[in-house]
Amino acid sequence: MSSQELFIKVNRTSKLPNITTLIYHSIELVEKNHSLTGRQKKDGCLAIIKDTIDLLPDDSNKQLLMDNYDTGNISDLVDLVLDASKGKININKQINVFLKCLLSCFNSKTKPI
Repeated sequence: MSSQELFIKVNRTSKLPNITTLIYHSIELVEKNHSLTGRQKKDGCLAIIKDTIDLLPDDSNKQLLMDNYDTGNISDLVDLVLDASKGKININKQINVFLKCLLSCFNSKTKPI
């Protein structure tokens, strides 16, 4: 699927293309090509996103997406999604640690001031 096809698909699914839909659909596209390495998939994903942003009409949404692309925010989000899909992020473990810390604040042994 080309960037133009992604542009059409993204525009069918939402009124304004946003970071989430661009990342979701571009990752979906590159994951279909099993011969690519991880780095090639990420680079391909970012290229598709950049090309798709370039196809958008000039408006504040396009500028916002371009700013996020240029600052590396989209690249970081792609990394996050890919890491999560590979099980490299254990969200439940982080939540459990947070809950234990939170509950310790309400421990009955602590005395009110």
